[in-house]
Amino acid sequence: MNLERILVNLMLLLVNLMLLLVNLERILVNLERILVNLERILVSLMLLLVSLMFLLVSLERILVKHRNEHAFFHCHYDAS
Repeated sequence: MNLERILVNLMLLLVNLMLLLVNLERILVNLERILVNLERILVSLMLLLVSLMFLLVSLERILVKHRNEHAFFHCHYDAS
């Protein structure tokens, strides 16, 4: 009788260990998905930063061009 109970408990322990391993595998799969999504987010942010950099460079060029076009043609109006 005691040997039967020990065997049954051992089998239940093995089943619980198998379920634990299955759950751990699911957790690892979910963590992998999270990491992939984080990688995609980081790549998107990097591309956004590159786009902003190009936008700033373009704006700087426009401002420099505008400044250079008006640098030699100052019109001073004296109302006195």
